Amino acid sequence: MKKLFKSCFVLILVILFQGVHADAGDINLTVKENGNVVATVAVPLPSAGNTDINDIDGNPHTVDALSVLNVISLADNLNDSFNISNLIYYPSFSAFYLKCINVSSGDLCDLWQYKVNGVDGGVGMDQYILSGDESLTLFFGSETPPPDTSYNGGYHDGAVPPAPAPTPKEETTPVVMQIENIESPIVTTIMPAIEIDNVVTTPVIKKSKTSVKKIEIPEMSAKAVPDSEIPKENSAPAKKHWYVNIFKWLFRI
Repeated sequence: MKKLFKSCFVLILVILFQGVHADAGDINLTVKENGNVVATVAVPLPSAGNTDINDIDGNPHTVDALSVLNVISLADNLNDSFNISNLIYYPSFSAFYLKCINVSSGDLCDLWQYKVNGVDGGVGMDQYILSGDESLTLFFGSETPPPDTSYNGGYHDGAVPPAPAPTPKEETTPVVMQIENIESPIVTTIMPAIEIDNVVTTPVIKKSKTSVKKIEIPEMSAKAVPDSEIPKENSAPAKKHWYVNIFKWLFRI
């Protein structure tokens, strides 16, 4: 009886251990498009061995069942959020190339990469072998989302932040220059003699201690005076001697 009880107990422990081990072996796959999560799938760890995967032309090629590529292929069958739309096989390299995956935004091609537990795999998806209980990230473009440009000083959802306060203008004090106790230069003005309407002016020399100013002299009409109108000096008659008059009386000249 004891032996039977012991055997049943051991069998139960083996079953429980296998169940816990199976759950712990799941591969947690996250698919991202430029940092945005497209799908999250828990893929049970496949049994060790080989399996066949079809390329874009439907031709089967053998890969390791524990490879990253096979886990992604199994996740494709377990969800509707994405599907492999173009998988190319190169016989010269005996390797697959995951070219395109179709998501809600359309086909995404040529920029697919993967990381296992946050570390770049370093080899092709069909060459990296998983052991179970890993975190697998398959991402297109960037693994992290771009900076959030919608952030506007704490205002989201289209809210408009208040306008910034105007910058006060700097007050400027005008500079006033005062000039004191400066003597003005002595200005000598010489007005030439001008004949205006029969009046001849004489040169005038004027000295003044004043500030220099612009002097505007109005134009005056000056006309030429004929020689006949110019006053001549009256010459006094020549003085005659007394004997000249006597000779004129005697000879009746």
